[in-house]
Amino acid sequence: MPMFPVPRPRPDKHTARKAWEASWAADLEAYFKPGLPLHRYPRLISSASRDALAFCAEPQNVLEDDSRVKDICDVDIDMARCLNPHDWQSFQDGWRRLSSNRREEIILEGLYHASCIGSNEQFRGHCPEMTLKDLAKDGGRELLRLLSHWSNLPNLTHATHLGHVYVPNPIFDHIVSLSDAEAEAPGAKATARMCRINRMQFMSMALWNVYRTYQGIEGPSHDTLNTATITPENKKQLKALLDSQYGKGFFKKWRAENITSDRSQLVNACWYCKKGENQLNGERMKGCSKCAALGIKIYYCSRECQVADWKSGVPRPHKVLCGKRDLYLE
Repeated sequence: MPMFPVPRPRPDKHTARKAWEASWAADLEAYFKPGLPLHRYPRLISSASRDALAFCAEPQNVLEDDSRVKDICDVDIDMARCLNPHDWQSFQDGWRRLSSNRREEIILEGLYHASCIGSNEQFRGHCPEMTLKDLAKDGGRELLRLLSHWSNLPNLTHATHLGHVYVPNPIFDHIVSLSDAEAEAPGAKATARMCRINRMQFMSMALWNVYRTYQGIEGPSHDTLNTATITPENKKQLKALLDSQYGKGFFKKWRAENITSDRSQLVNACWYCKKGENQLNGERMKGCSKCAALGIKIYYCSRECQVADWKSGVPRPHKVLCGKRDLYLE
């Protein structure tokens, strides 16, 4: 049994949105069976192969996960600002005044837009509660409960927000849980962390797009979330990871649809402001020599960005990580 619901051919989400949603809801319900004892679910440590665990623990892949966390933090900041106490109450009042049909339309639109961003849709399998049926029932009670995780946050900035919001789920958390002994297995912590990031990448984008749809804002937001990359060195491990999570043969299809062939998006961009090297008028990026010695490539476009990231980088200040290999793998 794969670690999470296996992606499969679905009705076209652009032209048959309700049928597409129904196929996802059926898969999530079939996999995350309500009331099933937790011990019946396959746990990460027993489902992932050794190659898959090793892939997740590669320093550069951990760095790419950190880059995704930075993007999720951007969404968190926007949501926290929009769902401040005054606007949050206004949103709840307005939401409850909508007809049930209109609420369902808005939720479906948000799920659709979130799934149109890069390879984001594949991470929906990490979110058992993210279905139209569950989010819309009882007047949208579950939707409001999930959004409340952001409404209770203070107004945030990059300087103060050092980690992304995480919404717990008993079944998912059981699947990725590790005992003290299991956590010592090479790559186990990094793999569990990657799965949690996958979960929040889809969930935060879906909820944010539901809110934007309610406000009448067209189209998906924050469409720069990184997709995975593939190199000759990591191909075998990436294949093992995806096939263990989603079923044999998934790697080939996913590679064709979602994976870029180089790491230029991350390697040749400023880690703090994301400015690309092609925007520097011929100047070269400056790298962190201590991290480079560990095989971790972190670049900055300027001294100012390097200093800012050292003091207040997201998800963690660089002064905490610099030259410390073990911290990259936590």
